[in-house]
Amino acid sequence: CVTRRATNTPPVGSGYTPPADPASDGRFTLVIPGQPVSGKNSMRPRFRGGKFAGIAKSEAAETWAAAAVPELARQFARYGRPTLKTPVAVGLAIYYRQALASPANPDGDNVQAAVWDALTAAHVIADDRLVWHWWGSRHHDARDPRVEVTVTVLQPMEAAA
Repeated sequence: CVTRRATNTPPVGSGYTPPADPASDGRFTLVIPGQPVSGKNSMRPRFRGGKFAGIAKSEAAETWAAAAVPELARQFARYGRPTLKTPVAVGLAIYYRQALASPANPDGDNVQAAVWDALTAAHVIADDRLVWHWWGSRHHDARDPRVEVTVTVLQPMEAAA
């Protein structure tokens, strides 16, 4: 089991600073239990009445989202905050069941897409376009696969001055 945790600070020099008291005002961590899945490369065609009707997520991605969205909403409710409608920074610590080099693990950016969609569906953020800064890391934890999501609310430097 890897004990290292995701960093809670956005990259330096980003043009934005976290609020003065991020522990109470602007930063929180949510955990999505279970093996991370891809939000991109597992799409499948969808048909209605024999005609192409768009692209749907894979069954694995839909199953993961069906569990992740209510879990995120439940955890976010503890903070008593409304849906975020301001820019945020999002850090992901992705813990895979398989060894990191395993081809069974989705790429980090594909997991990121699934997490951002889940954050939006859970009403944590109003739109994934609000994610202005992001970073992530990959880890191996065979006993407890998960994604740790750290969200930091950003405020413009000029407003903080």
